[in-house]
Amino acid sequence: MLLIFVARVVDVSLGTLRIICITRGYRKLSVLFAFLEITICVYSITSVVRYLDRFANVAAYAAGFAAGNWVGMWIEQKLALEAIRQSGGLAGHASDKNMLHYSRILRDREGLSVLPASTAGLIAMLDRHRQQSFNNDRYVVVITGRKA
Repeated sequence: MLLIFVARVVDVSLGTLRIICITRGYRKLSVLFAFLEITICVYSITSVVRYLDRFANVAAYAAGFAAGNWVGMWIEQKLALEAIRQSGGLAGHASDKNMLHYSRILRDREGLSVLPASTAGLIAMLDRHRQQSFNNDRYVVVITGRKA
């Protein structure tokens, strides 16, 4: 049961790394990750299907999938932050509460009906400006909207 859980965590995490490698153009590495991912996946599926009457195996498979997604997101976050640092870029944090707040401000003050998530760039820019004033006076933030 523990082996099924661990195998699932590893294969789902490898899937995340595979997708990252594909988007970055690392073909050989993505092929290696795909091979390892599916090999481990077949093992874990076989272990569950062979003993379907053991609910613990099914639960371990499902829990491993969920945990693998969490681990994959954690890995992706670390890689993304490293890419931002290497490029000299900036990253910010925008909570759901702040995004909803700014979307309401834009609706009430500007008459714009915007998706809350689209205000993340605006929030990051404003937070950065509060920390250290920008040199110029014109900036562009892309905000997506919807029909009111």
